[in-house]
Amino acid sequence: MSFEDVQFSGSHLRKGGGIMQVGQRDKLLTLVRDTAKKFEIEPEMLDAIVTKESTYDPYAMQYEPDFIWLSTPSKFAAANKTSVEFETELQKTSLGLCQIMGGTARDAGHKGHLVRLFEPKANLTISCQHIRRLQKRYSKLEDIISAYNAGSVRMKDNQYSNQDYVDSVLDWMRKLR
Repeated sequence: MSFEDVQFSGSHLRKGGGIMQVGQRDKLLTLVRDTAKKFEIEPEMLDAIVTKESTYDPYAMQYEPDFIWLSTPSKFAAANKTSVEFETELQKTSLGLCQIMGGTARDAGHKGHLVRLFEPKANLTISCQHIRRLQKRYSKLEDIISAYNAGSVRMKDNQYSNQDYVDSVLDWMRKLR
């Protein structure tokens, strides 16, 4: 996906199946850039991930029933006074601007209710903490982007298993520079 694949329509930006209100990105861009800088992440990378993942919709979510990397749902359910079933379902859901999985957010240090990840600042902060962990594990930008989306780097025939995603984020980064 590149800017050539994006069409403006009135006050909305259409990208694939998603619609981004043009003003929504403008309202959040300073927060995205400031949060990226705070965590020593390239602002264009975080901007590209937010664009690709949610088209800047802070309420974006997607349930992934096959997601298996859960982080002690019973512990977090008790701490947040919710049911284990609810905590488990939210850990299997990608949430907010960066579409971080609830289970991944737990592993990256988010202790509060997972619905707080719909708050842009909370979502960007925990997503950047996760990206920083990936930066410590991987040295190549492409590996970091791939692992952000797939959980780890997976290669087949010298290509990432999510090569389209990696290419799309890199395209957005080039356009945003």
